[in-house]
Amino acid sequence: MSRNILTEVTDRRPLDSVRSRMAGFEHGVFAIEPALTARLLEISTALDPGQGLHDLISLVHELGWSASPSHERSHPVELGPPLGSRFSGAPVPDWLREQIDRIAHALRASLQTERKLLQLEERLQMLSEGGFEGLFVHRDGVVIEVNERLIEILRAPREQLLGTELWRRCVAPTDLARVQQRMSEQREGTYVISAVRFDGSPFWAELAVKTLKSADPPLRLVGVRDVTENEQARRRAEESELRLRQLVNQAFDVTVFSQDEVIIDAAGSLDSLGLRREAMIGRRGTEFVHPSDVERMEKIQKTNSAGRVETRLLSESGEAIPVEVVTVKAPLGGVMVRVSGIRDLRPLRVLEADRRRLELQVERAQRLDTVGVLAGGIAHDFNNLLVGILGNADLLGELSLEPGQRELVDAIVSAGRRAKDLTSRLLAYSGVTSFAVSQSVHLGALITDIQQLHSFERSRGVRVELEVDPDAAIWGDKATLTQVLLNLISNGVEACAASHGQVAIRGRKISDLDARWNEALGATVGPGDWVLVEIEDSGIGMDGATISRIFEPFFTTKARGHGLGLASCLGIVEGHGGAIHVASIPGRGSCFSLLLPAAKPSRSVQPAPISTSPRIGQILVVDDEPLVRRQLRRSLELQGYETVEAEDGASCLALLEGMLPSLVILDATMPGLSGADVVREIRRRELALPIVLTSGYMDTALRDDLEPSAIDAFLAKPYRLQELLGVVQGAIHSRELTGRRRS
Repeated sequence: MSRNILTEVTDRRPLDSVRSRMAGFEHGVFAIEPALTARLLEISTALDPGQGLHDLISLVHELGWSASPSHERSHPVELGPPLGSRFSGAPVPDWLREQIDRIAHALRASLQTERKLLQLEERLQMLSEGGFEGLFVHRDGVVIEVNERLIEILRAPREQLLGTELWRRCVAPTDLARVQQRMSEQREGTYVISAVRFDGSPFWAELAVKTLKSADPPLRLVGVRDVTENEQARRRAEESELRLRQLVNQAFDVTVFSQDEVIIDAAGSLDSLGLRREAMIGRRGTEFVHPSDVERMEKIQKTNSAGRVETRLLSESGEAIPVEVVTVKAPLGGVMVRVSGIRDLRPLRVLEADRRRLELQVERAQRLDTVGVLAGGIAHDFNNLLVGILGNADLLGELSLEPGQRELVDAIVSAGRRAKDLTSRLLAYSGVTSFAVSQSVHLGALITDIQQLHSFERSRGVRVELEVDPDAAIWGDKATLTQVLLNLISNGVEACAASHGQVAIRGRKISDLDARWNEALGATVGPGDWVLVEIEDSGIGMDGATISRIFEPFFTTKARGHGLGLASCLGIVEGHGGAIHVASIPGRGSCFSLLLPAAKPSRSVQPAPISTSPRIGQILVVDDEPLVRRQLRRSLELQGYETVEAEDGASCLALLEGMLPSLVILDATMPGLSGADVVREIRRRELALPIVLTSGYMDTALRDDLEPSAIDAFLAKPYRLQELLGVVQGAIHSRELTGRRRS
């Protein structure tokens, strides 16, 4: 740093004052002695204060006075008696003594300032040459001096730095306004900016600004330190901390930062846990843990280990909230802290409960399906046997019998009917019941008919309340729907008979489904046109274990029950494409909710009239069971029909190559080609003959696999003789009418 910068801030005012006085003496008292005045003026204007002081002492000696530069004296120069002076014989004038003292005092003060200046210059030189920081001095933004270290930092020669507004050239645009504002406010202190060297390379600079107020106008001394590595490390740490915060905030609901087990910060969805940030900071983390978990959490904290743990937090309202806490160590503001990510486990607990409930539903449905397949298979084989039993019994009944013989035939028919009812329930439970006629069934009228036939209120003292929308109509089979409603209403009445309670029956049309249908049994249902039927009683209710088994076949809580009532209800509802839901509380009653398809006017059908024409024609009977074929052949031939038998689908199609019967009675379930396969092949050949599909086990998939117009009628096994003849005549008559219309 040059000496001119230092002289800018050095106090030279005492000597300047003496010089101004001496300039006045030339025209004042000293005019009588021009030589003396010239000497004093020369001494006062000496550039070297030390030499000036020496010359003043010599002058005093020449005048014959004694002089001493003692620091202890009140005057820097003490004059003695005249010794051969041109003033000999006269006292020393006061003005001369005063002036010489002034000059001596000023010279001594100037000498001390000069020595300080030299010391300061040496120190600044050392700082300039060996300092870690770059230095520059500016006045109003214009650089007047720089040191060597700054030249190295900025990579520019001295002459390019001096006389310039360095801040405009070397401050990055992003920080230019901030630097300019600090300069205008003459603020001191340290701060970091983004800077640019003269070669265009960027770096981070730390600036330390100090104002030299002794200069007029004031100067600004600026220290410049290249802190690129430190700043990059700091910013990397900040970015790492920010990424950690973002990661933890995304992965967890709440993040807690603690040091020495005391919370120093908290962020995230604190409201969801019933906590407030301001109430947490400065307190121990265990203060927010459930009392029963405090000891365990304190042990974990003392080990100072990271990991995962489940515990419970206490909200400000006192709610115990299950949470998962994952703890790691990480820097925060340059200090290692414990970062605890907290995840609210309540949604997970709900999902786990839903998953478990779904697993139980699947397990239950699989168990019911397994039993249903077994029951359906048994019912199918049993129905084939019942065709022979009931059919042949009906044929016997057509004969002239003795009274005792007819009694035996009636007993056979009665037993067959009971067996038929049992197989119907088994098939209903299996969900593969075939509905002879699907039609619009008015719910209110159906329930009214049931109430009239079964006087529940009179017989059991139970009050039955009915609340059904007038337009609530179900699309389905009236007989099986009656069976379902009768079964459920009867169960409700029995459940509250002892307490003389009540049964409420409600029915209405809906389109949007609530959450309960996610847990229902039966078919998978969704938004659409439905009729909701609710049968709620105030009876004894059921516990969860009972509810989980009530739809299993042969499970019953009744002393004399057979356990097929609710099982068949589930099968019938599922066969209609609906679902059933049960809610019950022990001691408070139960509510059975049914969801059934709503009727549409366009889907109503008119039953075909029974033909009164003579019973003539050829009928092809196709069934893999010989007992069924023989019974059909005997029954039809006794009515005047000619019959041809085929034992499977392939034999049927082969016979149709050379004949065109009046009707085909076709079993739906056969080995090889199924009944549906045969129907499709007949329609593909465009053979204009009526088809009656018959089965004791008509599953929904097979029924849905055929177009409604592909068959003319469906005959469910086992069937009575009159049912068989009615279906046969109806199918032949319907095809005859169709042929006439086409002709």
